[in-house]
Amino acid sequence: MGLLSLLSRSILVHAMQQRGLRRHKDSQKAVWRIIFSSKGRELTTLKNLIDSSGGYQNLYKLVHADTTGGRLRESILAHFAAQAKTVRNEIGGAYGVKIL
Repeated sequence: MGLLSLLSRSILVHAMQQRGLRRHKDSQKAVWRIIFSSKGRELTTLKNLIDSSGGYQNLYKLVHADTTGGRLRESILAHFAAQAKTVRNEIGGAYGVKIL
């Protein structure tokens, strides 16, 4: 995934969500690979890009509705938590806090 920009990766995720990610296990695994290819602040930016599509295809839906495999979902959430901790340790506090 290193060859694709963050914007390209977010567009791919959005396209797979629009195609019907829930019904395609291979696409869910591809999204998993995209997410795991991003670390640290890059992951924060990717998550924000996924959330900013302007429609109902967002990060929450991606993780909690479109990802149907429990282990896959837990793995993604664990990656988010580990990377958030790493970023907080690097900068000494929260980075890009989103208030809903």
